[in-house]
Amino acid sequence: MKARKIFLDTNVWLRFIVADNQKQYLASKNLITAIEAGKFKPYISNIVLLEIYYVLRSFYRVSKAKAINVLEKILQTREIVLLKKADMVQAIGWHQKYNLKLSDSLILTSLPKEVIFISWDKEFRKIPFLKAVTPEKIQ
Repeated sequence: MKARKIFLDTNVWLRFIVADNQKQYLASKNLITAIEAGKFKPYISNIVLLEIYYVLRSFYRVSKAKAINVLEKILQTREIVLLKKADMVQAIGWHQKYNLKLSDSLILTSLPKEVIFISWDKEFRKIPFLKAVTPEKIQ
């Protein structure tokens, strides 16, 4: 059976890393465990990695070395695909049209069409062209 392609949003990784919300931590952990078992093919973007680093450093006051270590571990996730290209012009349009954060709009411009977007943010469900679900719904 072919693994389904999923994109994990920043908040899914952060809930797993910092475990500050037990329900979301467990669902995120279960999803990452399923990825490591080969059930899903994970996608991530440079923008998500930057957001993770920024939140760990600024909000959670994690040391630079530890935050970098977290990013390196994420990049070692089984079969992870790092999306490197985004379209700022399109992102600005979606930012205006759908009232998303500009960084979220930029992330969306890099997604392949067949990828399911996994996020705790409900705002993504209002995007008509995006299949967005929470971690516990994908399993």
